[in-house]
Amino acid sequence: MKASNMVYKSKLLRKNEHVIKGYHLCLDRQNAVFLCQNGSLPLNNGIGGQKGGIFLWNTPNAAVNWLSKLLYCEKQALENGFKYTPVPEQVFVIEYQIPKKNFTYPIWQPDFGLNGSPFIPLILKHYYKLYKKELITQKEANFYLNCSFSNDRKRKKQIKGLVILNKNFYLEIENAGNIPFSNLNKNSVSYSGTIQRLHDFLYLKSNNYKKEYLKLVKKLVTHNQIFAIKYCGKEPLKPVAVEILDSQLRAPIARMENIAVFVQEYKNTLNLKTSSLNTSYERE
Repeated sequence: MKASNMVYKSKLLRKNEHVIKGYHLCLDRQNAVFLCQNGSLPLNNGIGGQKGGIFLWNTPNAAVNWLSKLLYCEKQALENGFKYTPVPEQVFVIEYQIPKKNFTYPIWQPDFGLNGSPFIPLILKHYYKLYKKELITQKEANFYLNCSFSNDRKRKKQIKGLVILNKNFYLEIENAGNIPFSNLNKNSVSYSGTIQRLHDFLYLKSNNYKKEYLKLVKKLVTHNQIFAIKYCGKEPLKPVAVEILDSQLRAPIARMENIAVFVQEYKNTLNLKTSSLNTSYERE
């Protein structure tokens, strides 16, 4: 059977209506063991200028879909003679359980880089409402938006503010004129910092936006086929299970719900390697 036809089937823990599950794809066993031992710690920077955190997928298949994209990029790099870091033969899907009562902002946020598009219409709707009711000033909005973005990850330009012309919104870019805000739908990764800032601004200013945002996030996390969230809390997030996958087949090799066993097996492997090296050295 071809790898592309393999169906990833995970032995999920028993469903719990009070819990939201998250899955982190880890390409390195050592990093997977670190996360299992220490819990996940928030990263300093997020993709495209958004706030940092540890990024989780809402289903195991979403994590495997991301693995497929990494393998595709590897294949393209190989065919075109580019340097690349190969995907290991084995990768790890680390499972977390999040009590729904703890699923609150700002500890939990969408990945505005990979999933920014669904929030753009909501942001425009409520920003315009506040603007029409004169509940915000242009100066106040521009203060929040005054940041840099990079549309090619090399060349950064400064966002000077948000401009409204004939009910349409534009980003005023330093030495680049105005960019229609609707363009953010085309590549939310490049503009994720901007989406993050507008979201933060509206979350503080509009109770109606806050209600609709929270409703939309919970819907996307629990019902969307592929959705990425990020944990931005200070307390380490502890995993509940680890699944080892064959990266080429995108199929599970083993699942461990006893995290201590997974960590100990890795330590045993290291001890065997060290012992083997010492024996070899003594013989020489």
